[in-house]
Amino acid sequence: TTVVAIILTFDQYELHIPEHCYHEVAIWIDDKFEYFIKVQKKRSLLTWNKEFIDVSEMIGKSHVRFGFYYEGQDADSWFLDNVSVGVFVDKSKNKQDRTRQESE
Repeated sequence: TTVVAIILTFDQYELHIPEHCYHEVAIWIDDKFEYFIKVQKKRSLLTWNKEFIDVSEMIGKSHVRFGFYYEGQDADSWFLDNVSVGVFVDKSKNKQDRTRQESE
């Protein structure tokens, strides 16, 4: 089997979004900070929103950690729940088998 995609998912709930506000996912590999992925600000406040972030660049890496980072002011409130990492695999034996299955 070959890993073809890795998706980080979580539910987010926001009470207020001031102008200066950032919600981000930080990624560390082997205890070294790599980069931030900015989380879209949702304008549907006071409700849970599902977020999907493609982190497939992590395929083949070990010791990967995700952190949630907030920068803002005043009344911003950001809640997270149901955080998970989905790993999607290609279970076909080889490329010929995939091609044969798709054409049938």
